Amino acid sequence: MSLEIYRQALASPHRSARHPFWSGVVIVVGIWAALGAWALWDRATEMRHVHASLARVAAMLGEQAERTLAEADHVASLIGGTVAERGRAPPLAHWARSGTLVIEPFSEVSVFDRAGTLRASTSASLAPPDPGDPQLFDLHRQRLPPALYVGVPLPGRIGGPWSIQLSKGIVSRATGRFLGVVVVSLDPGYLSQAYARAGLGASGAVLLAGTDDYVVRARWSEQGRQPGQVLMPGSALRRALAATGESQVTSIGAGGVRDRVAAGTPDGAERIYAIRRLPGYDLALLVGVSRRAAMASYHDRLCAAFGIAALVTVLVLFFQVRQLAALRALAALADRERVVRDILAEKKQHLRGLFLAMPDGVAVFGADRVIDETNTALCELLGVSLQRLRGATQREFVHWLYRGRQPARQACRAEQLLAELDRAQAGAEFAGIIEFDMAVSPAYEVRIVHAGGGGGGLVLVLRDITSQLRHDRMKSHFVSAAAHELKAPVAGIAGYAELLGADVVPPERRRGIYHAIHARARQLNDLLSDMLDLARIEARSSGALERQRVDMAALVRDVVAGDFAEHGRVRVSAPQAPLCVLGDRVQLTQAVRNLVENALKYSDGKDEVIVTVWTPQQEPDKVSVRVEDRGIGMTKEEAGMAFDNFYRANRRGNAKGNGLGLAIVREIVAVHQGQIALSSEIGKGTVITLSLPAAAA
Repeated sequence: MSLEIYRQALASPHRSARHPFWSGVVIVVGIWAALGAWALWDRATEMRHVHASLARVAAMLGEQAERTLAEADHVASLIGGTVAERGRAPPLAHWARSGTLVIEPFSEVSVFDRAGTLRASTSASLAPPDPGDPQLFDLHRQRLPPALYVGVPLPGRIGGPWSIQLSKGIVSRATGRFLGVVVVSLDPGYLSQAYARAGLGASGAVLLAGTDDYVVRARWSEQGRQPGQVLMPGSALRRALAATGESQVTSIGAGGVRDRVAAGTPDGAERIYAIRRLPGYDLALLVGVSRRAAMASYHDRLCAAFGIAALVTVLVLFFQVRQLAALRALAALADRERVVRDILAEKKQHLRGLFLAMPDGVAVFGADRVIDETNTALCELLGVSLQRLRGATQREFVHWLYRGRQPARQACRAEQLLAELDRAQAGAEFAGIIEFDMAVSPAYEVRIVHAGGGGGGLVLVLRDITSQLRHDRMKSHFVSAAAHELKAPVAGIAGYAELLGADVVPPERRRGIYHAIHARARQLNDLLSDMLDLARIEARSSGALERQRVDMAALVRDVVAGDFAEHGRVRVSAPQAPLCVLGDRVQLTQAVRNLVENALKYSDGKDEVIVTVWTPQQEPDKVSVRVEDRGIGMTKEEAGMAFDNFYRANRRGNAKGNGLGLAIVREIVAVHQGQIALSSEIGKGTVITLSLPAAAA
């Protein structure tokens, strides 16, 4: 190879030497892009985790609030039922002291009559509890059946503790009259203590608020625990509470909490709230945590990742600059190497493309008789994947090729092929035919060429010659059968010609000989006409058909009436409505005529032949023609050869025709894209059914 190519390569500017620098830039951009993508993904993951945690805490605290209200409802129902049954208030203080009535976690249980007068209380204090809004009694008069009502928090007298009045009406079961109200007092601090144990941290906040009046029943945060505040109109928290009909997690801005919910929340931080409605009550539990505190671990990870990315960026740029300086000195050598490598790769690619594109199977065996390289054609011939074939031994190859099948008498045997593959010395080229002793099996031509130079390898070429052998045998069979069919009429004509030429036939018998010669000539003409028809049909396929709409019912009736009326034993069963196909009328007429002639030929003179035309219910897009006879029938082997060229069933020794009728029918049906089926039984007759695509309406 001339060095001119190197000189030309060196003369060009080495712009490729700058590529490593840009690759470093791409790496840096990729690092920061990946970091940004990771940050977004990690933020979304952390946010989902926070939402899930708040939802779990809200569910837990909501269940605790539901249990507390359920206990209050149970106590109120028990005492209210006692009042309704006895007609007077029970001694609640005595019951509480004696342990008959356990009111924990509630601070007091009281009974008021319908006028609002205190009738009984678990507290020994002379100061009765404040039942709250006077309209409370009107509300319970209207709530039938009685249901627990959660009132707004009320401060105690003279700076006493706050209490939430949980009230339930008392209704007489007998008369349905409103008798009074049972009031169960609950200290909001009980709920606040439960909220404090939720582990929300210094930025956490929990509110139990009404969804109808937006009054806070219980509250906990590091800034305060006093209840009774009202979520003011326009606040973000009130809008979120009013908008949701189910439990949800939402983010509330700083202004929505700081100056509208509680005066003791001066931080103004944005919080993430989980809102859970209490079923059966106009209450909702709001569990919130500061977004900054919730995302603190994410921010720590983000800062660490940014620091690592910055360090990696500096290192990458530093080494890329150093690498750029070093690679500039090697640019000329890289150019020369690239030229040689490209030339070799191109040649190798051309050779490999030629190797893979070969239609024959090729296997390259190394000195150890292991397949080093092969192509997909050999994989398809053997039915083995490319991965399994590469690295296979010669014995595995022979096993996949023969697969236990017995070779034909003159074919190459497995032992002979294996011995040739095992031969170490290079010799003459080996060639053979592999054919198996089976009715339907593939056939191969195998060639083995040993590599020269003492390498010990060899190349095996396997060609599929199944179609070629089948075609050669069919051609030989066709020529033999055609010669046999032509020989009889030609021999007859020659014999009669010799008799006439010898002038040994009396004049009165010469007329009969002339008729015999004419019959032989007509037989010969019919045979040649059928052979030409078959060849013409096979050659032009369906592309040159003179297609038109053909009513098969009318065609069958015309064929029977025109060609077989004198027989008197062909019956047509076809509807009057047209059953049309799109096809060549002349060919379809010939197919029906051949089927009827065949049925008459192989049945007794008194047996009826039935031709039926119909549309199958299972295939409404088909038109079927069935020809049925009561003739001699066929065996299974004879039925399998019925459509072969020149085949005739000849069990009675009187078969007529040339054996091309059904072969012509088969080709006509094939070019019309139809199907043909034959069923036969010895002594009972034969049924042949044609199925053709129906013409569109």
